[in-house]
Amino acid sequence: MKKLLTTALLFLAPTVAQAQLGVSIALERTSFIKHEAIIAVVTVRNLAGKDVALGGPGEIGWLQINIERSDGTSVLPTAGGPKADTTMLKEGAAVTRRINVTNFFPLEEPGSYLLSCSAYFPGLQRWLNSENKMLFRVGSPRAAFWERTIGVPSGHPAAGHYRRYKLFTGKSSALTPAGSAEVQLLYLSISDEETEDNIVTFALGPILTYRDPQATTDRTGNLCVLYMSGPQMYQYVSLDVDGAVLEDKAYKPVGDAAPQLMQAKAGNVSVRGGALYDAIAEEDTRRTQQKQLRSLSDRPKP
Repeated sequence: MKKLLTTALLFLAPTVAQAQLGVSIALERTSFIKHEAIIAVVTVRNLAGKDVALGGPGEIGWLQINIERSDGTSVLPTAGGPKADTTMLKEGAAVTRRINVTNFFPLEEPGSYLLSCSAYFPGLQRWLNSENKMLFRVGSPRAAFWERTIGVPSGHPAAGHYRRYKLFTGKSSALTPAGSAEVQLLYLSISDEETEDNIVTFALGPILTYRDPQATTDRTGNLCVLYMSGPQMYQYVSLDVDGAVLEDKAYKPVGDAAPQLMQAKAGNVSVRGGALYDAIAEEDTRRTQQKQLRSLSDRPKP
């Protein structure tokens, strides 16, 4: 009888442990491009019925990220793990961490991967695995439809060197509350022209290809891009040689005139045509109009 009770407790222990913390992991997309940042959102909820101090064993943080290849082999981290200092978690509360997993794992090889995480529960001195795993894919970038090499401007630490801008499109699966939806994205990659080392690669945003994107560089080497981001909607973005966004504006066409990218003789770049779109201002206008209509409808009939 004692042996049966011990066996039952061993089987029950993992279930009891999992009931102390709810651990989950999520991705906004399931398809990525080589060198692109892959952001995982980890959520840990306190289900212990009391306040809990999250902390790892020894000097290890309480959060670990785990990645497997499609063949089941583990991807070994190249740089420790995400920083996770001791955190007080109130009863019933949750803590969320956004982790760029490409900072810790080599994910340059195209293929499918399985992402999960573990949180350490000091009360039971045990790592608790996430309730779910996320399948994602890393692919190679498509051929660039536009590229240009520019000199790094003076004053920059890499002044005197050359960098190459590349624009290309790629399809990805965005995760929404209603399920998975395929989206076409406009990508930018910046690399060192001499070493071909990647500086940065990321998606500028969703793109509609009914109209070709426009791209150029200004007199200081900044990249300027105008592209169709949605029905009757255009996005203008300017970025420096490190990929930092300098301007990010939305435009709507006026009548049949779509906005166009224009470059002056001095090298300055601007958007001509169309009208600046301010989503907040448009929403305020819509609410004001609805309020006025309601006020009119509330008036007593003569």
